[in-house]
Amino acid sequence: MYVDDWLFFRNHPLRSLAGTIGIRVVGMKLALDERDPSVDFRIATGELSPKSEGYGRLVKTIRLSERFSNLIILTSKAYEQQYVSDGFSQQKVIGSFRGIDTSIFNPGADGNEIRSRLNLGGKFVIGWFGLMHSFRLIREVLAPMIHEAASTMPDAHFLIGGEGPLFTEFQNLSNSKDLPLTVLGFVPYSELPKYLMACDVLLCPVSTDFRHTRNSAWLKIPEALAVGRPVIATRTNVSDLDYKDMKAVLWVKPSLTGFKGGLQELRENYPRYLSQAQEQARNFDEYEVSNTIGKIVDRIELLAGRPS
Repeated sequence: MYVDDWLFFRNHPLRSLAGTIGIRVVGMKLALDERDPSVDFRIATGELSPKSEGYGRLVKTIRLSERFSNLIILTSKAYEQQYVSDGFSQQKVIGSFRGIDTSIFNPGADGNEIRSRLNLGGKFVIGWFGLMHSFRLIREVLAPMIHEAASTMPDAHFLIGGEGPLFTEFQNLSNSKDLPLTVLGFVPYSELPKYLMACDVLLCPVSTDFRHTRNSAWLKIPEALAVGRPVIATRTNVSDLDYKDMKAVLWVKPSLTGFKGGLQELRENYPRYLSQAQEQARNFDEYEVSNTIGKIVDRIELLAGRPS
């Protein structure tokens, strides 16, 4: 049985454990899809503290669910290595980037209407899209870059889209008419490629203080590359594993200095980075969802006893 951890009593770990045991008791094999492991995600968002009462009991409950599973599916090779280092058998875990739907994210996306509607003609557009959690370094990197751009980059304009706990941080910035900033709020998934194409470069800063942020395969990186736009991103474990062959990504430290340096490097050599991104977009099969998901399906079928 395939079980999606995000839907299978994710907020009720004891029920999840009971369900996992029940599946095994009746003689079924269980493939548990962790996606983003819940404890790591909740720590990164600040919802859970390792010092809180009950943290140890919660971790033990989740680990039992994992131990009773026959296969644990994770979102990256980096997460797979993390679990192996935690003592899980290599045969029991598989970490794989889930892939990009190239029927939506491709170089054919047209950003001209977006640039025209938002009056971005002649601007060097720096984009950021995603869930607005604190581990995305909104206060530490994005907000200061927007402030500094007003005086150091006359042609720069930031295009911000998304939702989440720190949305008001961007709303407050947008109230200043002196800042080169457009805040969009939620952008529908089907519309996102056009907004990415309207940008000249995309940013993906994350803190490296958490297991979740160090090991997650951030979709905003390949989504931007799939339409042919370069990216400046935090160097994490994924940059050396799942994403190591991606072209047109400037991997930098998770700091204001790191991202400012990356932006300066990209602007000074923009034609080269843009060309690399466009080449990557034309050669995206390795990161396309039909290819990446196939690896996970093969592993589940092997678990089910079908010929490999």
